[in-house]
Amino acid sequence: MINGVMRVEIAVKATTSVAGYTLGLRISSGLVKRLGLHASDTFLKIAFGLGPAALTPPQRTDLKAKLEQRRQDNIDEGPSWSCPLAGGAPSVSGTFGEWRGRDNNNVHRGVDFAAPAGSTVTPSRAGVVSHRGRLDNMGDYLVVDHGRGWFSRYLHLDADKIVVHSGQAVSRTTPLATGLYAVGKWPTHLHFEVRHGTDQAAWETPQPGSAQDPLQTPGMFAVAAGTALPRVEEFGLTRQHPGKNLFVKASPTATNNGPVYMFAKLLGTKSR
Repeated sequence: MINGVMRVEIAVKATTSVAGYTLGLRISSGLVKRLGLHASDTFLKIAFGLGPAALTPPQRTDLKAKLEQRRQDNIDEGPSWSCPLAGGAPSVSGTFGEWRGRDNNNVHRGVDFAAPAGSTVTPSRAGVVSHRGRLDNMGDYLVVDHGRGWFSRYLHLDADKIVVHSGQAVSRTTPLATGLYAVGKWPTHLHFEVRHGTDQAAWETPQPGSAQDPLQTPGMFAVAAGTALPRVEEFGLTRQHPGKNLFVKASPTATNNGPVYMFAKLLGTKSR
């Protein structure tokens, strides 16, 4: 660094021609801060379809203002949430709050919807795509900012089938992806999260706010008119596996070892 100007000289030695190759340099996050560079530039360039040229400070300020206006213009004020898979309510293969890991340190923060690999994923509410990321051996994921502090996450997407980009405004019918990640060891499914935080932009934030139970959000599953919802007929604890035995209550005791099952017997739906 000389008189406030940084000068870098790089000598490349090769036994073969390097013509046509592009030299890639990785700058540490600490150096980015010291040099006043902005990691958000890539996000802004993608959001507005800009080329590789560096952004000037005025450009950066102007684009951030436009992105925030786009966020405000696409707030979803609707009281309900839509099913994130096109074609109606799918089967639930994993629920919110399940224990998935040792010492209860890995709790399931969303709901899993079983679906074919070719399923189309749509936003549960309108908003702006605020982040795109990747999880090792689990596919890509998207985060959508719906405004008023509400966000949603869509995990296990096929990276090649994602059809939106960061910063893009989306409606409830806009396809986010047309395929799910189908390489993992588990059955193909969509992991869906509803999250709530402050009413502020969270660009490039993988997990904004705190997770909410998607199955408790209003309007997630449409119920046909004239249909009565199931009601609880019996509820309790049992020592016998409720899927293999009759519903018999058996309170746990200190001398009776083994698992304890909680069960609920429901009356089915019927037309009024």
